[in-house]
Amino acid sequence: MNIIDELKEFADLFNNYIASNITIESDNLSKASFHLLNSGGKRIRPFLTCKTFELFDDNIQNILPIATSCELIHNFTLLHDDIMDNDLTRHGVPTAHSIYGIPITILSGDILFAIAFSHISNNSKLLNFNVNRILKIINVLSAASITICNGQSDDLIMSNETQFRKPESYFNMISKKTAALFEASCKIGCIAGNGTSNDEKSLTNFGKNFGIAFQMIDDVIGVVGKKNVTGKPVGEDIVQGKKTYMISLALDSMNSEQKNLVLKIFGKKQASANQIIDAVNVISNTGVADIVREKAQIYTQNAMDSLDKYRDAESYSSLINLTDFLIKRNI
Repeated sequence: MNIIDELKEFADLFNNYIASNITIESDNLSKASFHLLNSGGKRIRPFLTCKTFELFDDNIQNILPIATSCELIHNFTLLHDDIMDNDLTRHGVPTAHSIYGIPITILSGDILFAIAFSHISNNSKLLNFNVNRILKIINVLSAASITICNGQSDDLIMSNETQFRKPESYFNMISKKTAALFEASCKIGCIAGNGTSNDEKSLTNFGKNFGIAFQMIDDVIGVVGKKNVTGKPVGEDIVQGKKTYMISLALDSMNSEQKNLVLKIFGKKQASANQIIDAVNVISNTGVADIVREKAQIYTQNAMDSLDKYRDAESYSSLINLTDFLIKRNI
């Protein structure tokens, strides 16, 4: 089975679990909370939790409740991020706050955050995990949530600054905002599978490098991705004013006329379609997308190297194939 088919098969399993096991009493709150969950998604974070768990234990039913909590935290961040960025669509689907309003969408993120932790504790007896293991999992997920919030704060500050920071600031920010939950998802899978402390280090390193590469490729797609493939508006990161490594590199390689053309609409959501296309073409012609993908390849290779000792495990190939897919993806 190729990785696309495997992700789809897992997503079906995971979505059925969510539908059967997560309920919210208030109808309007439930609709807003499940809006993004019901609109699709590759479920990469819970997939990673399950596959790192399967390096040690092949009973996937024992990890689904934990993996679900990782995805709920992810959706909590998306709901709130869309409000902060005032985005009206996500992957071609209207955002929750554009349909249900900001107050109910804030609550929907809050309740997903709470359910994420209650779902772990409520299933602890069913999973037959001892108290220390459950507490460790909760601590990892809560620490990741704090890190994500700090990363989002950094991103907001950087977006409001007039100048681009050095690349180190960008990589520090995405390590917190994006990579932290990938890192936690993999570490949690290891803890749930009763891996050793050395296993935790290896799989934490895998998740962190995977997450950094994931965001770098996302940033490429956010500028030069095709809407019919990604579901995102063309040049989304340009009009959003995202100070990504991709855009920073592109601007550094431009002449003054090209730079002015891009900066004229940078952070301007009211920019015309023609202006956006012109800016995207200028950035595309710099060739920096290939440079970013090459640098992301370093992180994906570091991620793969962290898995070397698990070559005999059945889920090893799934993790390697997903990492390989990551660096080549256009969605």
